Order: sequence, then C-alpha cells, then structure tokens
Amino acid sequence: SYAIYRRPSSASTFNQPVATVPAGSATYSWTDNNVATGDQWIYGVSAQDCTPSSSPIGATGTIIVP
Repeated sequence: SYAIYRRPSSASTFNQPVATVPAGSATYSWTDNNVATGDQWIYGVSAQDCTPSSSPIGATGTIIVP
C-alpha cells in the first residue's frame, strides 16, 4: 500500500498518515476533502510492505488551496 501524509507548510515533519491507498493499480488517486481555501499544506507519500516497513517519504512543495 501507499501511505499519504499531510502537514502544514509551517511544520518540519510529518506525523501519522492521513490515508492509505492499496497497491496493485495502474493509476492511483486520493482526494483530500479536509482542507479550506487558503490552507497551505505539504503532502508526502511512502510505499509500505506487509511487515509494515516503509520507504522514505517523498514530499511535494507547498500546496496552497485555491
């Protein structure tokens, strides 16, 4: 599976994942419905195996919600 993280742009680290997406698909999507106009977030994703070991988190730049 893939773990999805979100943190405010002012924070320096991610906490617990906000969602997971099952592996095995050719395409993936996830919609964050818990945001408001003007919010500034950084999102991250990591791959998890069944142990559950995780890859390092790959992160976006700051996303500003329109």
